[in-house]
Amino acid sequence: MGLAGPPGRFCPVQASRRPSRYDTAMSFRLRTAQGKLKIEHSILDSLRPVLDRLVVSDDIRSVIPGVIRPVRDAKGAVKIRITVPTQNGWKAIALANGARQELFISTALSQDELAGLIQAAIED
Repeated sequence: MGLAGPPGRFCPVQASRRPSRYDTAMSFRLRTAQGKLKIEHSILDSLRPVLDRLVVSDDIRSVIPGVIRPVRDAKGAVKIRITVPTQNGWKAIALANGARQELFISTALSQDELAGLIQAAIED
């Protein structure tokens, strides 16, 4: 019988699915800056301008912000530390606004080259 039930009978599973206004608009809202910065989740307030400047570089394929956790040592200016390589780039930790946020940066750059780009984006 399955979830849909026999033909011709009312099925609450099918009846509850209505088209959403987000079905078509969602793909346009999730990315900015030439589709490089995914903004599906929250981004720390003072980190957002730094990421906007970072994704302008042609060497950055995308930046995907991850989990935000409160920490005590994240006071003052934005700091970004590159931690480990991933399959298509680097994982980094951003410290700002009393919290840390994971960043997944898709790029072919080396760790030193990426660190230079990040530093330039922070200083601008």
